[in-house]
Amino acid sequence: MLKILDRDKTYNGLSFELVDYLLQKTIFNEVTQNCTLKGSKKDWQGLPKDKSLFGNAKGVGLPIGNLTSQMFGNLYLNDLDHFIKHTLKIKYYGRYVDDMLFVHKDKDYLKSIIRDLCINRDD
Repeated sequence: MLKILDRDKTYNGLSFELVDYLLQKTIFNEVTQNCTLKGSKKDWQGLPKDKSLFGNAKGVGLPIGNLTSQMFGNLYLNDLDHFIKHTLKIKYYGRYVDDMLFVHKDKDYLKSIIRDLCINRDD
């Protein structure tokens, strides 16, 4: 399979103009402006503002399910991942974007870590 992809030298002929266009279109797309709203405004009543990008300041937040959201989540939280694994020594830790799972035999230790992470989240 790799030989087939390499045979055509696909990446040597890559158009940087096309890559730039796709990056601009994908990463800098203002999802609250370039969307189709379905349903009625009544359906949105009672929805907490932090559960919708429409309640955020411009340029703040990640769209749910977007591939770039996964990538930016990994970039943004990479240092935290290393801190949790190597400094806090949490052996069993997993994360998908902003959802985290900690496993440890000492429940009180986990509570203290979560408390510390919440207090120091802006560092």
